Amino acid sequence: MKVLGIILGFFAALYLICLGGFFISQRSLLYFPSLTYIPLSVAHANPSFKELSVRTQDGLDLKGWYAPATTKPFTFV
Repeated sequence: MKVLGIILGFFAALYLICLGGFFISQRSLLYFPSLTYIPLSVAHANPSFKELSVRTQDGLDLKGWYAPATTKPFTFV
């Protein structure tokens, strides 16, 4: 019974150390996209992708890539 307590304590401590590590490094895990635009041809994207451009009401130009579904009847965006 004492060995089981030691093993459980070890895994509990390991779990808490992992949680602490994630808490300390959480800022570095965030995704910060590049501010430069990469066209489809430079990104070597799938040829079935299409580029979509949208201009918002406040004048911001947004670009996105769209690929139609090939095996299912719906495409989720």
